[in-house]
Amino acid sequence: MPIAFECGCGKSFRAADGLAGKRTKCPACGAALTVPAPQAAEEDEAFRLLAEAPDVAPDPTRWNAPAAPPPPTPVPSPPPGPRPVRAPKGLKAVKSAREGRPLRITLSPAVWGGVFGVAGGGLWFALSLGGAGVPDFRAAAAVVLGLIAIGKGFLGHPED
Repeated sequence: MPIAFECGCGKSFRAADGLAGKRTKCPACGAALTVPAPQAAEEDEAFRLLAEAPDVAPDPTRWNAPAAPPPPTPVPSPPPGPRPVRAPKGLKAVKSAREGRPLRITLSPAVWGGVFGVAGGGLWFALSLGGAGVPDFRAAAAVVLGLIAIGKGFLGHPED
């Protein structure tokens, strides 16, 4: 970028950056002129100021150190369980339907069908290996379909 400067007589000049610091004569008035150094860009000025600034140790009180996490809040104890209800005089307390009975697990028909499909397909596959020595892959398909039926039964999709 060329350097722009003026003579004392008002004549304006432009010179290449490489001519900075060189001397010349004004053709209008004959005065001796020195081509000034190019004006530094704002970034260059900022870097110069940073380079000239004294190194100062940072003040630890000025920096925002991460705050320590707050102490855990105590968890309140759960409220006491319900008090047993006492039946009024003359009435008997009725026990819950589940009380005294073991937990029952019921499996849908789809799960049972899948179990029998897996067992039957496995038996079919084993027998096909023993007789001809060549596995019957239809038996393996029965096992896979049985596993799918078990999965659908547990997920609650027995009709699909």
